[in-house]
Amino acid sequence: YQNGGNPYIGDLPWFIVVLFRGYHELYMVDGDPKYINAIIAMADRAWNEQRDSNGLFNKAWTGRETPEDEPSWLLDEACMAELYLRIALIKGENNSM
Repeated sequence: YQNGGNPYIGDLPWFIVVLFRGYHELYMVDGDPKYINAIIAMADRAWNEQRDSNGLFNKAWTGRETPEDEPSWLLDEACMAELYLRIALIKGENNSM
């Protein structure tokens, strides 16, 4: 975790979604939502705070400032659809989250 209690997640959103696949599988086995909740919190932060003026996500989920003129990657945008789908599946499996 970084200062302020935010988990460290590198600046590669597509990789985080690949990692989330593994966390989802782990959750299905052990029922502990610790890791998926950390990524869900960061996805919420990315949605609320880490998008440019066009609504596109930037790479900095860690709260690092990203210059407005930094180009967005299609891969970083497309992975968010998978991430939100997986989050919806998990929340549908366990309504107590």
